[in-house]
Amino acid sequence: MEITPLIPDGYNRPILGPNGKVFHFCPHAFRHTVGTEMINNGMGLADVMTYLDHQSAEMTRNYTQIYDETLKRKFKELVLSGRAIGGIALQALREQITAGDESELDWVVSNLRKLSLPWGNACITLRPLNVPMGRICALRRTTALATN
Repeated sequence: MEITPLIPDGYNRPILGPNGKVFHFCPHAFRHTVGTEMINNGMGLADVMTYLDHQSAEMTRNYTQIYDETLKRKFKELVLSGRAIGGIALQALREQITAGDESELDWVVSNLRKLSLPWGNACITLRPLNVPMGRICALRRTTALATN
């Protein structure tokens, strides 16, 4: 079996992009694809990091992308397992999912990235304010005071 190099073959039978022009890519991009597929098919971050020979989890995070369907599947598993913490809202979501209604789950997943803090910021610590609702209320009040 004769192996034909990809680049010369690409000139004979070009791969076209959405704009109809020859799509140029480099083989290195396949590392991103492989890492993304591994993550989305259930392989753990540490294993993907080892496979791609990365020295840090952040590098692996830069190489991979978690699809919304993967995020939805994982979040659904967590909610249905009963291990997630979320009070009444999470209980209502669990009941909706169990009844076959995933519309709220779809909303949560589509907005989850918008609601999350930037990488490395797990929590913003504030001095307690005299509010009965605790830290969440303090964050809201602080934000409201900062915008007024």
